[in-house]
Amino acid sequence: MDFSDTPWLVRLTGLVALFLNIGGLLVASDVRLKFLLTAGSVFWGLQNWLLGAYTAAAVTSVSVVRQATSVKLHYRTFKVRGLAALFFAVLTLSAVLLVWQGWADVFSLCAALTGTVATFLFSGWRLRLALLLATVFWVASGVAYSAWEQALSGCISASAALLGFYRSTRKEQQQTTDLPRTLKDVR
Repeated sequence: MDFSDTPWLVRLTGLVALFLNIGGLLVASDVRLKFLLTAGSVFWGLQNWLLGAYTAAAVTSVSVVRQATSVKLHYRTFKVRGLAALFFAVLTLSAVLLVWQGWADVFSLCAALTGTVATFLFSGWRLRLALLLATVFWVASGVAYSAWEQALSGCISASAALLGFYRSTRKEQQQTTDLPRTLKDVR
């Protein structure tokens, strides 16, 4: 389908996705972060499809299910989350192979695989740092497909991810400094 006569729809889906991603990257809760990124991914997938970037749309569709699953598995064992990460990595690779359009799709693939590892295996500042790396890949994908709005949105999301990373590391530092240093401090 050709949506070149409805650029407002492409822009609107990108703006909704952007605001959901920024909101997610700024919250302290990993579960809320994943929930808002899931909602944002629905709109990124729609925008990619409208732009004709079908590999990015397919990868984003897998990401929606992956992120929703990671919310459900957030408190499960590392082994369960690792198996889920492996499953979604294979699913992502399969989706990419089905709709491969060229070497520009490498960026979407790297973004999705980085996001898969991040959402299932990391938390706190590590999760946010890995999501920052995934955002860099998504920016490159946007540039490769001349989706400048998506690339700009990725830069804004990267800034929010950096702020979330800073807040998360600061929170962890405060939690460790709040611990008593000696037995005398406990009394």
